[in-house]
Amino acid sequence: MKSLRVFQILPNSATIPSSRKSRIWKSNMYDPLIYMEHDVFLVDFEYDEFFVHAENESWLAKNRPFFSSIVERAFVQQHQKKPFDFAFIYVCDGFLERSVLDRIRSNGVPIFNFSCNNNHQFHLIRDVSKQVDCSIYTEKCARQSFDAIGVRSFHMPMAANPKLYKPLELPLSLEVTFVGQRYADRGELVARLVREGIPIRIYGPKWQQMEEQIGTYRTKDRFGKLFTIAKQHGLGHALSFLVRLPASYLRTRRENKILKDHVGPILEDEEMIRVFNQSRINLGFGAVFDAGREGGEKKYHVRLRDFEVPMCGAFYLPFYIEELEEYFVIGKELDCYRNEEDLLDKVRYYLKNDAARERIRWSGYHRSIQSHTWEKRFEKLFDSGVFSSLVGTN
Repeated sequence: MKSLRVFQILPNSATIPSSRKSRIWKSNMYDPLIYMEHDVFLVDFEYDEFFVHAENESWLAKNRPFFSSIVERAFVQQHQKKPFDFAFIYVCDGFLERSVLDRIRSNGVPIFNFSCNNNHQFHLIRDVSKQVDCSIYTEKCARQSFDAIGVRSFHMPMAANPKLYKPLELPLSLEVTFVGQRYADRGELVARLVREGIPIRIYGPKWQQMEEQIGTYRTKDRFGKLFTIAKQHGLGHALSFLVRLPASYLRTRRENKILKDHVGPILEDEEMIRVFNQSRINLGFGAVFDAGREGGEKKYHVRLRDFEVPMCGAFYLPFYIEELEEYFVIGKELDCYRNEEDLLDKVRYYLKNDAARERIRWSGYHRSIQSHTWEKRFEKLFDSGVFSSLVGTN
């Protein structure tokens, strides 16, 4: 394939505070295109905070014009220098003025918008999906949502960059770990493991929720989010969200007392990869609440972590999700648990059985290198009919 000229808009991490430096999405979706020798212009603007405020219309209205002006100016200047073949962006509803997207498309540059977590947060990208040429989604089950609104879409599963995620020659100094944000039933599950005497350590946002200022923590922002929820989903939905907050707060306080000696810091990228490599067992949790609301229906989907850990040659034990079987041989390239009791049984088993862990972690690594790099994901996109119909590959 010829070298493609790409206009790209990506966040750094979209989930951790700016005090901790991360470039996870750029490492996964910008760097691989460079390795493939494509000509990529990446907009130099950090907009991770937009994801934190994705459900706060007043915040977005205040900050959208500046972001939009940066994107439009960058596109116009760079497109005049050398025309782009396509744009690959990662935004939610209301991040950019629609006029900016229209400006890009009017220059003959089709827009592909990447998104994830659509299994439970499709409402965050419903509108922008109608304003771009193709929506790239990561969870296979999300296709029905895009089909329902009549837009063009393409399934691009998660993957990992082997130049970043890789085996390191480090001793196994950690027993059981989890790296990731606290939400849904994660606090409950980790507290159960602690009560059962499992030597676990956890890292990531919101595990020290009473001390960390993460997310829409200011009163003004909380009310802004609540107003948006009421406007989009109805007053009853907003009130239900509000009513659940006190119980959630009390439960978090109870869990914090159990977890206080098991919580580590929020990790930067290199630190996270070291933890993967130093852990005998890396856990994965599967549940999310529908719409991201406390107490909503539990849903499950494959996520980035499911590829990051195996790519490091580390042992991985996630919650069983049927789609995982399309990427790994369960029990040979990673193992899964199906409920709390199964989680306890398998953690105890693999802590005692080094040989079984070693076989699985190296099999998972070889499968990842062979099948689950972002280069392979982009190659599949570029070879697809939807891409050739919009961009062409000659």
